[in-house]
Amino acid sequence: MRNPSVRRLLALVAGLVLANALIFVIENASSRVYRLPPELQADATTMADPVAREAFMQAWKAYMPTAPLGLMLFPLAAWLVGTALGVWLAARLAPESARRNGRLIGGLILLGTAVNLSTLPHPTWMWLAGPLVVVVGAWLGDRLAGGASPAA
Repeated sequence: MRNPSVRRLLALVAGLVLANALIFVIENASSRVYRLPPELQADATTMADPVAREAFMQAWKAYMPTAPLGLMLFPLAAWLVGTALGVWLAARLAPESARRNGRLIGGLILLGTAVNLSTLPHPTWMWLAGPLVVVVGAWLGDRLAGGASPAA
């Protein structure tokens, strides 16, 4: 591609798409391994109805103390793998802006992680581990891409 700005933008978009796709797939795999009770299986209709949404949130809050540890590890793995491979792809597609794209992808995944953590009740340790795995994932993605990219 001749225009470096377009290449940088497309690399960023490709990295974000890959990161989000991996996060989606890995987080949804948890529902295959750990079956949630019916009251915790919300859909768009549930979340749109304030009464049903509140009942769902209360059921989720009551379930969290008994939730299996493995159920909590799936999102952490998703955020780590998704961030790392999204940053890696963006760096490989546009090495001249690898660090900048890596920071953007890491920052956007970090924002998504904060939204996820604040939307549903999570244990305190998830609030600490979630952002940490995103930062580690961004660092790892940069290292996998070569880590010698120029500072952006």
